Amino acid sequence: MGGNAFASPGPGEPALSTPRMSTETYLKLRDQCIRTLSAFYHEVSSCIEAPGKLDHGDIDILVSRPRRENITGEAIKEALGAVCAIPPHKFHHYAVPLPDGKGNQYAQVDVHECREGYLPWELVMQSYGDLWQIVGKFLRRAGLTATDKGLHVRIPEIEDAGQKNLAMVYLSHDPSAILSFLGLDEAKWKEGFATADELYEWCCQGRFFGPESFERAVENANDRQRMAKRKMFSDFTKDWLVNHRARVWPDERRRWTRAQVLHEALGYFGKHIYDEKMRDWRSEHEEKELWERLAAEIPEEGDRLKAVRRALRRWTRFENGGPQLSDEAILEEPLRKWVLETSHADEENLSQYVRTSWEEAKRREREREKIAKTEREAKRPRLD
Repeated sequence: MGGNAFASPGPGEPALSTPRMSTETYLKLRDQCIRTLSAFYHEVSSCIEAPGKLDHGDIDILVSRPRRENITGEAIKEALGAVCAIPPHKFHHYAVPLPDGKGNQYAQVDVHECREGYLPWELVMQSYGDLWQIVGKFLRRAGLTATDKGLHVRIPEIEDAGQKNLAMVYLSHDPSAILSFLGLDEAKWKEGFATADELYEWCCQGRFFGPESFERAVENANDRQRMAKRKMFSDFTKDWLVNHRARVWPDERRRWTRAQVLHEALGYFGKHIYDEKMRDWRSEHEEKELWERLAAEIPEEGDRLKAVRRALRRWTRFENGGPQLSDEAILEEPLRKWVLETSHADEENLSQYVRTSWEEAKRREREREKIAKTEREAKRPRLD
């Protein structure tokens, strides 16, 4: 997004002029594109522009629920009358001629296909300019994260251990439920914001959001990028919040702890995955510690040590808590953790087993991989 995709469209492709559009031109072309895309998708919406915007660099449209299978970018390009298309990972950019009849000038139309059921949520995240960048700054300190998949709460213990993905507990992608939980007025969001002041004040009403969220305006590389590239976020952080803080937060607000927000979130959304996440994390942590101790029994290092560990897990079965080499490889993934198969009281026996069995497990795994490779090659079509 931003209107610069066609400045360097690709090898051998000429740069295209995509000047900023007046509001009149933007609305005319936006509505035309929505009508065209509605023939391809059941759901088509344009992102709501920031208040007070005088001109526009591109047109952002969200689509979902295709009306037929195998819709191609080429078909959409032809329907839109675009002269060029760029297909990145999430968005397709189309260079559509401007409707005023001038040659060699185009509008960049960005079309993003959402997962079924997620378009309303992505519309919330992408509308009103940098609104959700501001909200996201509040969320971070509260232990909450919003992505295109919905709102998540982060478990502090797991996050502090460096396992950020495992720490995320999905809560919802329902806009009404999320805005209600955050204490943000959905009716006002739908009504719209006449000025940036209205938008900023709306952001500050969230129940978890207080001045402590902006005690450090820049906390990481993403914040530095936002300051440099996102004017609304920068204006709010550097100027508006400084001048209006006493009014929007007249009293000292309750300072929520991460644990309190986690409890509120799990209770509000009725999520029971927390206990499962904690069990998974603890077993992962215990498994790592177990193998750090067992590694002392294996005279290998680096990748070779990792290969031996995997071979042992693939060729070991447990009976009555005790390990023994299996006649057949265990092929299901992920391989079961050893901490779930044995107890700490049996660790001496486990160490003895690793010491005496690692070489044979390694040999069996090499032989299995060799056979599997031969079978794969035999199935490849011959080109002669």
